[in-house]
Amino acid sequence: MSHLVIVEYDALTIAELAPGRRFLEKSSMLTMRRWEHERTLTPAGPGRTRVHDRLTMELRVPLSRLPYGNELARQIVTRLFAHRHRRLARGFVGRRVA
Repeated sequence: MSHLVIVEYDALTIAELAPGRRFLEKSSMLTMRRWEHERTLTPAGPGRTRVHDRLTMELRVPLSRLPYGNELARQIVTRLFAHRHRRLARGFVGRRVA
């Protein structure tokens, strides 16, 4: 039986930070030459907050040369962020954060 072990490296850098409102992360990873993640939080009614993520990514050459490499990366990141948003929603339902 063989096992697949996924290993990733990232050099995280918070480029801009507005606590409670926004951050901009500019990083590089083993699989990504460039990864920019901007998250903004905006009021969405009483006790509600809208979370908006904007991602910019540039795959490293070997991965981008794979058939459908860019599409595969997009699908993985889309699912990852859907999972993160579900966890955020569960963690904050009914809580008031100052």
